[in-house]
Amino acid sequence: MFTQKTTIYVYQKNNKTVKLLGLSHLGTIEYYNKCQRELTGCLLTEGTGKECKMDMLTKSYNVFAESLGLITQKLNYNYNPSINADIPYQYFTDYITNTVEYFDKLSDQTLSDMSRFIKKNPKMIKFILYILSLNPFKSKDYFILVKMRNYQVMLTLLRVLKDFDYVTICFGDRHMKDLAKQLEKLGFNKIKSTHLYPFYE
Repeated sequence: MFTQKTTIYVYQKNNKTVKLLGLSHLGTIEYYNKCQRELTGCLLTEGTGKECKMDMLTKSYNVFAESLGLITQKLNYNYNPSINADIPYQYFTDYITNTVEYFDKLSDQTLSDMSRFIKKNPKMIKFILYILSLNPFKSKDYFILVKMRNYQVMLTLLRVLKDFDYVTICFGDRHMKDLAKQLEKLGFNKIKSTHLYPFYE
């Protein structure tokens, strides 16, 4: 969801190149401008669909962004061929009900109180960002959120590589470590590794 730094890995195998572009849901405008410049080739993107019911999760992103002087994830995928490589939202309602119910129970008043607290304590911003970067999900939920979705990403990637020589996978940064392992199992070699910083350089 939120992270102190995000990863960029570039892998190659024969004439095929795969870039792993880890993303944060919050960041500075400068951070997203740098991410935008990393979009190369065919893009595999995340997103569970417009029918997603976790409205309070989206609201919480907006509250934290406004309170901290940041913006929510903003990239323009229209300049490249792009394919949604995520799982259907139904998987979330079926398998991570506790997490869905948690965000559904968040109230506008709670988010408003959080916003006021952050604004009144500007010296705590770095600490707040660190807390937000911690993994809030239980192990079962984390499996669904990362491992199952990565499986779908890899299935999509294998299909897309038949038509494209360069693919960029644009997913949350928590996906990158496992995706890197999956690429290495397929014989891809890492040729580049770097980081971007969503909040502070």
